[in-house]
Amino acid sequence: MILLFFINFLIQDIKTTELKIIQNEDTIFVSDLENINLEKSEFTFEFILQEYTEENWYSARFTASTDPVIFNFENNTLLNNILFFQPGAGLATTESYKSMYLTKNACHYIIYNNKNYYAKRAEYIGKNFDGRNILQWNINNFSGDVDSSVENAEVDKIYIVLFIDQNLNNIIEEYEYIRFEINFL
Repeated sequence: MILLFFINFLIQDIKTTELKIIQNEDTIFVSDLENINLEKSEFTFEFILQEYTEENWYSARFTASTDPVIFNFENNTLLNNILFFQPGAGLATTESYKSMYLTKNACHYIIYNNKNYYAKRAEYIGKNFDGRNILQWNINNFSGDVDSSVENAEVDKIYIVLFIDQNLNNIIEEYEYIRFEINFL
């Protein structure tokens, strides 16, 4: 009984940002500073996110750019000190994003609440072992610095940062983000 309580305590206190990329029948588990090779075709991000509520503003923030400068931040940096995570830098939408906007100045602000239509910015897949939502975001178009379908994009590499503020303290901590490159073959 005590062991079960301790395991539950650890699960509640240490939540890490996790990401998978799915393309065709392949699933890739993404680590920080990883280089991923993908075909120039539609792909999907799968991630875990706590429910967004009026009290707890859990969000997955994706920044994607053709410029690697988005990787230039350090652990324990306040969100307000990072251009693409500052208040007002979230790309607004009332539904799922229709394309991945490539820019070093903004982020996709993905939230999910099953009871609020306007807070369903990704596709709900189910719950994971600790009750958080498993969500997917399908990418088949780019806009911003590149404006085309993934198949026709004249870009060979994009840089992406995923950040989920697991403890809602507005500080980027090591276990809360993943920076990675996608190389299109």
